[in-house]
Amino acid sequence: MAGSGVLVVDFDLLGQCRDQMKAVREAFRTLKSDVSDAAEDWGDDQIAGAMHTFATNWSYHRAKMSDKLDKGVDRFDTVIKTFQDADNTTRDMACQMVQVSK
Repeated sequence: MAGSGVLVVDFDLLGQCRDQMKAVREAFRTLKSDVSDAAEDWGDDQIAGAMHTFATNWSYHRAKMSDKLDKGVDRFDTVIKTFQDADNTTRDMACQMVQVSK
């Protein structure tokens, strides 16, 4: 409800997003990072050179993406923990207020 002042955090959705990002991260980690650049494998020195360039770029960018995915998973964990801690603190404060008012 807009303007109600109530923040609702969908922990299930956050957890699902984190788990999906973890799955993507694991897929990146297990992808083969090397491509044979031997001319006899490719049949042509130009193709071998192009494949070597591709493999080098792929390895570099795959590592960068893997690092970014690691940071993304860590951020999801931080957000989930922060909101869970806030929920627990709010619950504890509400319980204390109820106890004081009795």
